Amino acid sequence: MQMKLQFEQVSKSFKDKKVLKDISVTMDRGVYGLLGPNGAGKTTMMRIMADTMPPSKGRILIDGKDYKDCGDEYRETNYDDGVRRDQPFTNE
Repeated sequence: MQMKLQFEQVSKSFKDKKVLKDISVTMDRGVYGLLGPNGAGKTTMMRIMADTMPPSKGRILIDGKDYKDCGDEYRETNYDDGVRRDQPFTNE
């Protein structure tokens, strides 16, 4: 089954600072990277995807269903997220 993660007009603000503005994107199941300069909103977008931070506005859909209506098991099974920091490191 082909799964999709969708952001529909997603925005995030912290007080008066708008970090994400009306982001709309559809991602099929796969591996993606978010690249951009410091302060571009990459971490904020990942936190919203991981459901650790709510968007200020907009909708997040998984396979056409509102993200909030999908159970934890569904999200954990079908969408893993990870963050690679911009500084290299070794795990010895």
